[in-house]
Amino acid sequence: MTLENNGLGAEVRRVVREDGLRSLFAKAAYVTWRCLFRHIKSYIYQLDLRKRLPEIEVPVRLAYRMAHEVDIVNLHGEKYDYDEGAKEYLTKRMKQGDRCILASLSDQVVGYMWIMKGAMELSQDRLVSLSEEKAYTYKNFVIGELRGRRVLAGLDQFAINLLRSEGVDFIITTVDHDNLSAITARKRIGFEKIGVINHYRVFGCSVDRVQRDTLKHLQTPTIS
Repeated sequence: MTLENNGLGAEVRRVVREDGLRSLFAKAAYVTWRCLFRHIKSYIYQLDLRKRLPEIEVPVRLAYRMAHEVDIVNLHGEKYDYDEGAKEYLTKRMKQGDRCILASLSDQVVGYMWIMKGAMELSQDRLVSLSEEKAYTYKNFVIGELRGRRVLAGLDQFAINLLRSEGVDFIITTVDHDNLSAITARKRIGFEKIGVINHYRVFGCSVDRVQRDTLKHLQTPTIS
């Protein structure tokens, strides 16, 4: 099939006819730039465990337990957002001390939350240190059929009780800027936005940036 006969050829002819050749080149340059350069934002949220936090009712009766490595390996990739690369990364993180909370309903895993102490992710394998009274939760996930049933709130409450018992004063987490449902869930339980991570992807290279004041806040012990 020639360019003249396929859909792309028709679109090119339409742009040239309606907007001119200069517009065609401009649109082609824009598409190429978008393929080579990406900018994504994540918000950094903090929860102060020293405060009295709202009790969030979870309408489903969930059971919680800490995962073992075999649980991570056996999670179905498509259903639980775990491809083989994610499993390899997270089993490595588990060997380095990270923990995973599993939420189950009728013996089926319906959600999970990972906990890291001493550091937080800027992106996978890119970490920055945290002061010792802070812990970081990440890879928060709820299966599709139970989203909107406050499973994430249940995981939050389990993590809050666990980390309080270990002397942690703050939970840090990150949320993609366009994940409105997760942002709402975080605010509902008392998380406050404290900063932004800017993720830049340029010509196959990755750069992640946090403002200096935010980084200082994350790494400086809080004086009560």
